[in-house]
Amino acid sequence: GWVVFGTALGRAAVVVLARRLLVPRLQPGRYPRRGWLNCRLWFLERLAEGYRSERLAGTPFAARFARLCGHPVGPGARLGALPPVTSLVSVGEQATIEADVDLHGWWLEGDELVVGELRIGAGARIGARTLLGPGAEVGAGAEVEPGSVITGNVPAGERWAGSPARYVGAAGESWPKSPAPRPARARLWRAMYGLGLGVQAFLPLIASAPGLLFLLLIGANRSDQGFVDAMLLQAPLIAASFLVTYALIVALLVRAAGSLVRPGYHADEGAVGWAMWFSEVLMGGARGVLFSIYSSVYVRPFLRLAGIRVGKHAEVSTVVGANRLTSFAGTSFTADDVALMPARARSGWLHVAPIEIGRGTFLGNGAIVNGDTTLGGSCMIGVLTTAPQEAAAGTSWLGAPALELPRVPDCPDPARTTNPPRRLILARAVMELIRILLPASLSVVLAGLVFWALEAIGNGSSVAAMALASPLVLLGAGTCAVLFTVAAKWVLIGRYRAGEHPLWSFFVWRDEILNSLQDQLAGTWLLGFAMASPLMPVYLRAMGAKVGRDVWCDTLTITEFDMVELGDGCVINRFACVETHLFHDRLMRIGPTKLGAGSTLGPASALLPDTVLGAGVKVGGRSVVLRGEELPDGTNWHGAPVVAA
Repeated sequence: GWVVFGTALGRAAVVVLARRLLVPRLQPGRYPRRGWLNCRLWFLERLAEGYRSERLAGTPFAARFARLCGHPVGPGARLGALPPVTSLVSVGEQATIEADVDLHGWWLEGDELVVGELRIGAGARIGARTLLGPGAEVGAGAEVEPGSVITGNVPAGERWAGSPARYVGAAGESWPKSPAPRPARARLWRAMYGLGLGVQAFLPLIASAPGLLFLLLIGANRSDQGFVDAMLLQAPLIAASFLVTYALIVALLVRAAGSLVRPGYHADEGAVGWAMWFSEVLMGGARGVLFSIYSSVYVRPFLRLAGIRVGKHAEVSTVVGANRLTSFAGTSFTADDVALMPARARSGWLHVAPIEIGRGTFLGNGAIVNGDTTLGGSCMIGVLTTAPQEAAAGTSWLGAPALELPRVPDCPDPARTTNPPRRLILARAVMELIRILLPASLSVVLAGLVFWALEAIGNGSSVAAMALASPLVLLGAGTCAVLFTVAAKWVLIGRYRAGEHPLWSFFVWRDEILNSLQDQLAGTWLLGFAMASPLMPVYLRAMGAKVGRDVWCDTLTITEFDMVELGDGCVINRFACVETHLFHDRLMRIGPTKLGAGSTLGPASALLPDTVLGAGVKVGGRSVVLRGEELPDGTNWHGAPVVAA
């Protein structure tokens, strides 16, 4: 059982088997959104997410897994992102796909599921966080820069970039002309990937050891009601011991692996490549398990212990790709899901370069910062923006490619934004300690109750009855987690209203508690598996959003719920963000957002505050609808920022 459900390879095998049974022959085309094919794709997506099969991405085993899923993958291909089990993808020999590339090849447009085949030619490079739309084709030796959107064909040997992507030059211009060297001790480092996967699998168990030891020391060493009672009473201590142990192990391992990282050109499957992969998979796990410490005063010591340079009063949210070659100067602000990319890969080469974020600089949600980038002080990099390689102090940038925009910064009270007094620092530390421990403690309580309920069923009936009852018991626990989160919203916040709140304010801290409950409690126990299901509209209505009938919502990135209106039949695709607040200048600005009936928000796109999508509007993938824009009924848009398609 542990081999099947507890290891990355075992879970991957289950996903592959389910794919072959449910969707043996997926074909390109347009299908009804409410059809049987979409239901099967939805189930496979949730199964793959729950089984964490993506952990094989970036390892030497990724190509083999992709082939088992039915994807033609040529010899020597390097997959930093796995083709989803629900996709139609072919990858040529020696091609390179970097991390977080969207290879689904399908999305929803209004009432239709659009499925296309993706073709990646031999020796091509697909940069991180690129979105390949249905039917996209990248020619042999071509190069697509990070954060791009490809909806057509990229000719062989060309380099494309942007959202939407366009020709920017010849491929390979910035890479060595000679073949990549064979890494020293290649077999050793290949084995180290297997060891790294094992560490990932065992890390939660190791982090649980102090809490379990504590239960044994207080005498709760029997599988009975006494054990459950002790677990419930000591839940905060058990949760704290788990989180602290997990954070310490991750930070020290990342610090140790970071000692192998050196700037320059390297063979991508050698020591440096392994260290970059291992550090990021550990930090990726931390962004899930330790989600609540991000954007708190406690994240700075965690990152510093991991060997990452973080200045005084820097604010860091769920940043991706941070390592010892990245630095955050004092009072800088890094919002959710910013992607730092100190490494890039192509044809067996790995290029590693540092990233420096200047004092007071703001990085918006989903921004991309490539290696060898220096951002001056007080810069602003907008939502889903690919930062320029050099940005002078005080400049503002938006889009992919980035365009410099004029901006007059606000001048809020420093005591509430950049230089708080000690009393506010103490108050925030207390509030954020509650924010960190509350979801984890409630999860311990729910786990104890699940354990007690299943034990009671097993003792009163049989093991078979216990197994049959398990899904219902877990569903009950998930429902309790969601109901608690709904109740917390109305107790902590009441109704969200348009306005501004400084970073160091009681409102912002209460809002962060609610965000942690949604992600770590309701999301972990139920909502993470229920995205794009009929449960999501029910949940959003309970949280205060106006939600019409037949809404498809495949995201949890909706927060200021009372500011959201979703019309009948609208579609919010995977990874899209209904962004009802912005945080530049350390002021939380809240505004309403409306999606009209039958409108579509594409994958990984962002809808900023004070925006309206008219009825039937379609917004493509990785697009940004700017604050205050109103898109007319029946129109099509794409790009960052959006332009008429």
